Amino acid sequence: MGLIQSPSLVMDQLFAFTEAVVLGAALAICFDVYRAVRFQIRRHLLKLLLIAADCLYWIAAALACIIIIISRRWGEIYFYSYLGLAGGFSLYLVMLSRFLLPFWNAFFVRLFCFFSQLFTFGGKVYRVLCVPFCWTTRQTAKVAGQSRLQLNHLASRILSKTRRKYK
Repeated sequence: MGLIQSPSLVMDQLFAFTEAVVLGAALAICFDVYRAVRFQIRRHLLKLLLIAADCLYWIAAALACIIIIISRRWGEIYFYSYLGLAGGFSLYLVMLSRFLLPFWNAFFVRLFCFFSQLFTFGGKVYRVLCVPFCWTTRQTAKVAGQSRLQLNHLASRILSKTRRKYK
């Protein structure tokens, strides 16, 4: 009787294995997206920051696995769960990654170019709109400073004349 399992237990274990395969494939998709982003920013970041980003990715992946296993399987981890995670990850990398990674690379190249152009355009708009405003403000401050000096001089002359009258 110990070797024969009920159909619901077998289906439950098959469903748990399938969930692990899907989770492994989802982690592999996230890994591909991360690699594409990392490829775009590696020229601009220090090597130490890239190592830290790698560590953060794997920590996030481990936390995602733990959270999903706890929420879906009440924390029960069996050998087939590990096989499913590794199998889903490997299956995606072997079968789909070679097609989707170039897509992700091209997508992020276009995305980073778009933001670069947007910031360049924003800089041009800043120069067109704000630089004349700043120039006007500086000129106004100069005039106000000169006016203040002239007003101070005029006030001191007026006050000095009134002091003379009352002495």
